[in-house]
Amino acid sequence: MTGCCMPEYDYAELEGKKVDNLLGKNDLEKLDNLFDNTALGKITINISVKEWNQLLKNCRNEELKDNYVKANCKFEKSFNHSNKKFKVKYDIDEIGIRIRGGSESYQPPEKNTTHSGECTDCYNSCNSSYVQTHFKLKFDAFHDNDEHTIEDLINGVNLKCMRQDSSYVAEMYVYDLMRRYGIWTGARASYSMFYIQIGNEKPAYFGLYKVIEPVNKRFLKARINAPGIGFNSRSGFLWKKENELKTNEDDFETAKAQLDDFNNKVNNLPDEDFYPWIKDFMDVELFIKTLAIETVCRKWDNYWNNNNNYYFYFDKSNNRKLYFISYDCDNSLHFPDSMEIPQIEWLKNPDKHKAPTLIKRIFSNSEYLKLYKDALEEIISPDTKLFYPEYSESRIWNWYSQIEKYSYDFDAEPCFYENDFPEYFNFTHSYMFGKPLLGCNGFFSEMTKKIEEYID
Repeated sequence: MTGCCMPEYDYAELEGKKVDNLLGKNDLEKLDNLFDNTALGKITINISVKEWNQLLKNCRNEELKDNYVKANCKFEKSFNHSNKKFKVKYDIDEIGIRIRGGSESYQPPEKNTTHSGECTDCYNSCNSSYVQTHFKLKFDAFHDNDEHTIEDLINGVNLKCMRQDSSYVAEMYVYDLMRRYGIWTGARASYSMFYIQIGNEKPAYFGLYKVIEPVNKRFLKARINAPGIGFNSRSGFLWKKENELKTNEDDFETAKAQLDDFNNKVNNLPDEDFYPWIKDFMDVELFIKTLAIETVCRKWDNYWNNNNNYYFYFDKSNNRKLYFISYDCDNSLHFPDSMEIPQIEWLKNPDKHKAPTLIKRIFSNSEYLKLYKDALEEIISPDTKLFYPEYSESRIWNWYSQIEKYSYDFDAEPCFYENDFPEYFNFTHSYMFGKPLLGCNGFFSEMTKKIEEYID
């Protein structure tokens, strides 16, 4: 693989012509086209020197780091429809951009030094060293209207580099598998090249990024009354990890009372009352199937193990339901230091491994425990063509063939193409195109064997 000679992205070979509106029968189908993961997108940010300097200053101030600065965005994407490929282009002015990420992944996108070696927050086109980091784009941060969305479907995207996903495909694989298995609460995701143009300088290539649909009101809206599935309303309460309210923040007391009531019932209702209530109040089957996907993909940084990377949505309608939404799936598709995997080991020894009370109580019911085992068996079965090694590896190598020439080759000697490449990417691991990584070291086959052992 070579990553140092970046070809310009060219749509010349695409069949069809540019379409002004995304094709699709409903919002979810339109999202499928927009986030088609079989084709690369291209995102270019144009930002003034003043706004870039402000972004750098915000990164170094805890009180300001979530503030957006203004930029212009060009979003280009191809998609498949009716056996043809089409492209769409969106120019969105005055969007908001900021850095995102947790304590381990959060870092400014530029390391600047003056010629004397002192650190500075000011951009200097002659002395800049860019760092690949995570970004959040909010199209309507400064203009709350439909013109600052894409097709009224999404009002922003999360851009994730690969520092925590050294395979480049783990998170993409999990989101893709969710959709294949009918987990309609899974986020859409695809690959895109990412450029940033500061002032009048030539755009700098920041590398290959994952473009992920954020979980917010637009996420809910796109899934309202979808054929056979979907939320009933987007006016309910969306919680991130049960400690951060993401919708209807002005009605926090009502939301908190509802959440507290839910947790009180989970912890204190006797069995004869709990099971009828949870069946009526929560989409338990969807919850269990989502847990099963996380288990086979060995997503360990999750609700079950770390109380992390999930949302609860309390749908506000006459038929109120609670929905579980899995998110941030980059810590997946790799073995732990030992092959002891709590979500599987728990099947035979539930007292040895921790689990949230909600999971413990649900799986104390034989009907629900059987549903979990059946879901695991269905996902790993060769008949479903979901997780089975042959189909997983084929899917992954197709992605590799798509993205390899657009990726910065961290293992190679640094090579820059007309100053388009950042000078420094702070990866925690080198990634491994063309090396024995997933299928070759037996992840899918070994996980399949282990699950088969425990569901017998």
